[in-house]
Amino acid sequence: MNGTQARSRQPGRLLIGVLVAVVVFAAMKLLDPFGRNPTPERVERAAMADPDYRVYLQAFKESFPAEYAAFLQQTTEDAKAGLPADQAKARGFQRVNQLVEQHRRDLTRAPDAALLTHLKAEAAVLDALDDTECARLFVTGAANPAVELTPERKRSFAQFTAATMRAERAGIDAPVQRSATPSTTDVQALAAGIQRRGVTPAQVQAFSTGGLAALSTAEQCTVGRHVLAAVATMPPASAARVWSQMLGG
Repeated sequence: MNGTQARSRQPGRLLIGVLVAVVVFAAMKLLDPFGRNPTPERVERAAMADPDYRVYLQAFKESFPAEYAAFLQQTTEDAKAGLPADQAKARGFQRVNQLVEQHRRDLTRAPDAALLTHLKAEAAVLDALDDTECARLFVTGAANPAVELTPERKRSFAQFTAATMRAERAGIDAPVQRSATPSTTDVQALAAGIQRRGVTPAQVQAFSTGGLAALSTAEQCTVGRHVLAAVATMPPASAARVWSQMLGG
């Protein structure tokens, strides 16, 4: 089974774009016809007023304080300059996306606890999405930034992005070196866990050989949900090894 290596991609990159938009729009709303301009502090207060987004922003602030301050400053300057919201959102997303991609390798090196929190957060996102968006995220790591933001999705997106940033920070501060290939024991445990959840032999084969594209959207989502659930129930060290490999470690 080499399916753990077939899923090397940047995790949840467009979920971050959805959350960046919240900060940008908060900055835009602080402008009024009488010339009251936003400041980084006021942008932060407006964005953190929402408890779900506060989870993401607090993780960003604590994990990468210099980049967080630069992000707020850029957002504030864009709002003052009258940059259209869509352009400001794109600029903000690019900055944060570059940060996450820069530390992608650090994510795979995060200590077991941080990495497994990230795994469970992505599983919650898959559960919150419909089959199409669930399959897209599991197979490619990309989510539709225009997806309807229900309360459950909003909460899961925020928690997932927070878990990503905290795990990346942990991978910088306390990196764990893991094997680049799955052990026989890990492979057998994962295969058994997937099959116990009702995944068919053909679906297991598609996952194992990197052939998920041949499955239907509904099957891709089903496999994704069951794979993440199976990994999460493995012993922590084994689960962390497998998840790190699935993320490209």
